[in-house]
Amino acid sequence: MNSSEAHSDVIIIGAGLSGMPLCRHPTAVKIKNAAFEIFDKGNEIGGTWSENTYPNLSCDIPSQLYSYSFAPNPEWSMTYTSQPEILAYIKRVAHTIQSRIHLNQECVSARWLEDQDLWRVEFLDRTTNDTFVRHSRVLFTAAGFLDIPKGPKSIANIQEFGGRIFHSSHWDHEVDFGGKDVVVVGNGASANQLVPWLLKNTGLRSLVQVVRSAQWIAPKDNQPIRKAQKWVLRNIPFTNRLYRWWLAMKLDLAFVAFKDSTLGRHVRSMLEASLVSYMEKTAPSQYHSILVPSYAFGAKRAILDHGYLSLDNPKAKLIKSQNLTVVGTNQIAGENGIVYPADLIILANGFKTAQLLTPMAITGLDGLNLRDLWERGSDGARAYMGVMVSGFPNLFLLTGPNTLPSGHSTLLGIENSVTYILRLLEPLLSSEGTSKKPHSSTIEVKKDAEDAFNRFVERRMKGLVYTSNVSTWYIDQRTGRNHLVWPGSQLEFWWSRCVEVIRWADFVLSKKKTT
Repeated sequence: MNSSEAHSDVIIIGAGLSGMPLCRHPTAVKIKNAAFEIFDKGNEIGGTWSENTYPNLSCDIPSQLYSYSFAPNPEWSMTYTSQPEILAYIKRVAHTIQSRIHLNQECVSARWLEDQDLWRVEFLDRTTNDTFVRHSRVLFTAAGFLDIPKGPKSIANIQEFGGRIFHSSHWDHEVDFGGKDVVVVGNGASANQLVPWLLKNTGLRSLVQVVRSAQWIAPKDNQPIRKAQKWVLRNIPFTNRLYRWWLAMKLDLAFVAFKDSTLGRHVRSMLEASLVSYMEKTAPSQYHSILVPSYAFGAKRAILDHGYLSLDNPKAKLIKSQNLTVVGTNQIAGENGIVYPADLIILANGFKTAQLLTPMAITGLDGLNLRDLWERGSDGARAYMGVMVSGFPNLFLLTGPNTLPSGHSTLLGIENSVTYILRLLEPLLSSEGTSKKPHSSTIEVKKDAEDAFNRFVERRMKGLVYTSNVSTWYIDQRTGRNHLVWPGSQLEFWWSRCVEVIRWADFVLSKKKTT
């Protein structure tokens, strides 16, 4: 097919957990005439769960909340399931839409064609290095928050390092750790999972764990799910949905701990006392001053303990250092000047979360560039309801600004955003006879509506524990704004997206016909 003729009703960028709901969601099924197509740069389905394959990786949300409402899974093996099991689940769900998924296709750019009411989307075929163009009435971005790994910026003279170096998200399964001196940079969720595995399974000679900032670490009660429970969830109608609802409500009740209120401060003080007791009881005493945070619980995402705190292994040493320096072919020094041997450096230092969507160039009305708007604008990344940006008609974001929940399942939030977006899309993708809303060709959020929504977000954010004084991947260091977290409970998020009447006055709906 000639690229100028290739056309889809809806193009979705991303084949991970975010993109799947669009094709299988009950509202999407109702839009019978629309063709949904998924394009992904990876060589397999799964997004972050196919790219991140480091040992001991599992989710930090109960497994039942890590499945879709329209595809419940009664067969999870553990309370917190592992990466291979999550990936297998995603592939099973994707199997029903296999013909609509195109892999190894990287979105390079997308440009709105105002005279045609179409998105012109350019792709790079990563198997042939050829580029091609598709046109679409509607464009979705389903790129995750944790997509672009940080590099070794904090390591001076890294070009002089003579050993191996890789990021945890690009795990080298061929490397032989036996008899090697290993340095792990970072002490967040990834390091918490892979460090215990390295010490237990690899036969390494030494491991230096570089702690950059303290983390609140909670015990992880990961138990096998009993056969009887699986049988009930599999065979008794509605039990899986009820169980999911009960788990969701339990997590939502904990949202009070994120509030800067009298009750919130009281709950946090009890949580902090309990976690300090656990951390000091579990970790060697010489590391207490490095590991125990001085900031309030909730200001950074808490981490579940995968055995990380049991650091009494003679091969392991924790050091606190913001920056490192390569001082020899296989030597590295911390800020205090002490030199450590290093045959391998593993970067577990997180992702560039400030670069939401910006690896691809997205151009809207009047040449407005989303990358410039978010990375150079005074407000940073922001959107209306987290899903639409003024000046970009028919563009929808599945993991947009201020949609990440506090201590809850991201997957539930994504499904709620999908429900809201599909409610907006019915006038565009349904025929006039099947939609109760006026038929239209484009939908664009008004600038004043977007501004008003973000003023609401900022007001609500001031009542939470998050602060730019605590370094966290939630905060855009350039603007000081928390550009990722939704400043409310997941129940509020669900209500505002799935139940509340849509404010159609906040949008401009055009009836111009697509060519």
